[in-house]
Amino acid sequence: MKTRHLIHFACFAMASASSTLADTITWDGNGTNDASGGWSVSSNWDTDAVPGASDTAVLTDVTSGTRTIMLDSAATSPVQQVDFDQSTAGAANVLEIQKNAFTVSNAIALAAASGTERLSFNTVNNGSVLTASGGITINAGGELSLSGYRVSSAATVNLSNVTGNVTVSGGILQVRATENNAAGNTATSAQNTITGSLTMSSGSLIIDNSTGLGDRRLSVSGPASITGGAISSTLAGSNG
Repeated sequence: MKTRHLIHFACFAMASASSTLADTITWDGNGTNDASGGWSVSSNWDTDAVPGASDTAVLTDVTSGTRTIMLDSAATSPVQQVDFDQSTAGAANVLEIQKNAFTVSNAIALAAASGTERLSFNTVNNGSVLTASGGITINAGGELSLSGYRVSSAATVNLSNVTGNVTVSGGILQVRATENNAAGNTATSAQNTITGSLTMSSGSLIIDNSTGLGDRRLSVSGPASITGGAISSTLAGSNG
């Protein structure tokens, strides 16, 4: 059980009195920092309060293994800022978006001094849109992983999309292979979308079609500037 300090209760009382007061709220896994869990569970945060619209959520360094924080359907949106803090080698700090819409007001920067910082989507239950008003920068050690999940043999696919400018500078932008929950493998394309610009100077853009469930695509609605890095695609059968 985690130790709760009086100052935390005092800060929570102040935040309750004014909805505009910004707090920095830190993940502590209810006393076990490396524990995975749900974003909307208040006891997983050091103030016993879930981050709100004016708050900064800090996802602390993972010291061992992979910690996955599920941004579930009950999570508050928007938040002001999300700060990753990953410095331990061999460990992964993962924020998995399950909510159908999530907005971050400030810029999102993914980069790890060591280990991995991954912003990922789980679209099994619904499609999802991340609105990054200040854009997303993927530096070395950072990963942005987009998903597609086929929910029926009629080729309905839940997709994850991003609204905001995306910059790849040493990290990885990945379009994952379509997952399948269908009786048949109907060949239909599945397209993730970036509503904004895409700039890549170094790092990797990976489009994975290893399941072969139709071709996998990435659509960019704004300007695309690729001056460095690598683009790769996994081809299965005739569907690239």
